[in-house]
Amino acid sequence: MARDIRVCLDLNVWFRQLLNEAKGRTGTHSQRIVEIVSSGRCAQGGVQLVVSHTMLSRLERALMRNGASRVTAGQFIGAIETIARIGPYREPTSIVLGGGYHPTRDAMQIAYDPYDPAFSPPPIDAEDGRVLDTALAGGADLLVTNNMKDFAIHSDAVGGGRIRIKKTADRRLVLVNEADALAYLATGAIADIGDVLSL
Repeated sequence: MARDIRVCLDLNVWFRQLLNEAKGRTGTHSQRIVEIVSSGRCAQGGVQLVVSHTMLSRLERALMRNGASRVTAGQFIGAIETIARIGPYREPTSIVLGGGYHPTRDAMQIAYDPYDPAFSPPPIDAEDGRVLDTALAGGADLLVTNNMKDFAIHSDAVGGGRIRIKKTADRRLVLVNEADALAYLATGAIADIGDVLSL
């Protein structure tokens, strides 16, 4: 039975896609996932991209830090915004007022003596928290990432550990890597994902 699916792509997926394009590569996981999301269709039905202004601003800054011109970065961000508008629900980029998730390994500070000059705690990087907030606020079914371990604190492992689930009172968000996401979106072949999404 066909059903629409709401997909949030982590910033590292977008970054890899653009990097692969720049290097002249074709058919990579990130490129194929972006093609599917861009088309608004997958093996299961329609695909709606879930993305926020915060994610896009962060991605634009990362692209420019890594050598992209302001024009190139701006065009790429504009293309992502367009993808969200052509999905089955034609949604504009969201504004997400963060829910406070910090699912990175650095989020759980270890105990330390603040007066010990030999130790300073690692900084908290809230980027993954913003992505998780966006996925949950946007009602995403699937969050595709290349950094599963960064989301481990706020999700549960299933499917032998390669799939993670974030449960809230009214949602079930499935977190997967690029390879499993591509297999599911292109063919529906990853039963574990379909099983979890249908619960």
